[in-house]
Amino acid sequence: MTFTSEWLNTRRKYDEKARNLIVLKKLFQVLPNQESHLLIWDLGAGTCNSLKKFPNLFFGEGYLTQTWYFIEKDQDLLKQGYQEGLTTISLDNRKECSSHNNCIEVTYFRQGYRFEGHFLNIDIESLGRSYFQSPNLIMANALFDLLYPELIETLVARYNDSIWYSSLNHQATHLLPKTKTNLLVAQAYDRHTIQKDQKRLGIQTCSKVPRIMEKHGFNVTKGKSRWKITRGDDPIMFRLLWQFIRNAVSEMRISPNTIQKAEEECSEIVVDHCDFLAVPKSH
Repeated sequence: MTFTSEWLNTRRKYDEKARNLIVLKKLFQVLPNQESHLLIWDLGAGTCNSLKKFPNLFFGEGYLTQTWYFIEKDQDLLKQGYQEGLTTISLDNRKECSSHNNCIEVTYFRQGYRFEGHFLNIDIESLGRSYFQSPNLIMANALFDLLYPELIETLVARYNDSIWYSSLNHQATHLLPKTKTNLLVAQAYDRHTIQKDQKRLGIQTCSKVPRIMEKHGFNVTKGKSRWKITRGDDPIMFRLLWQFIRNAVSEMRISPNTIQKAEEECSEIVVDHCDFLAVPKSH
């Protein structure tokens, strides 16, 4: 599945507001001490929305030296993320990565702060210890529900000494008010996440991925994260979400008239997600 830059950029503020603060606070408690060089992978980075928040957040927590790998298979999305990063934290010293193909490296050095970013155009399936450093932290935001459990098993087993932080994993959709038509369409939309591709985790992510993590020796902390989008407050986000709903539900044998009625009745969309933090028991 691919997403447009409009969608990824529009959802950014909802992601920031929804993230579970208890899980995020726990992340800072289990990271290495502040004197350490922090190495982070951002899997399925998209337009690198994490670049707009997390490096400065980690700087504020005392991690003055950070190396990031923004890993994304869509070259156009990654390029936009890199270009926005140039202005977000004044990145400079652009060059081709010395140790990776299809990669741009940028740096930021200011008043004791050191940031090194690698924008890496590669499939997640291609990751391996043979030519990557082992990260302190692996981030996977709004990603796991799109993946197969076999791939997650492989990655978690391979990097079972890293901390994993995952946010905004789709769990359930609610179309309000709760009319019969809205309930029918919302349930069809959620079922579509697992029926279109039965290997994909979809709405099962929040129950299955923590079990995979625990199986491979992790302690897991889980919390809720929720979007609330109203038609009047944010018509653009509302329209984009309804595009996803309309396209998905039309494949679930729901009539066009029923979908249209639900869209007309709906004034608010609530999407339940989960965030979780997985820490190796040996940590």
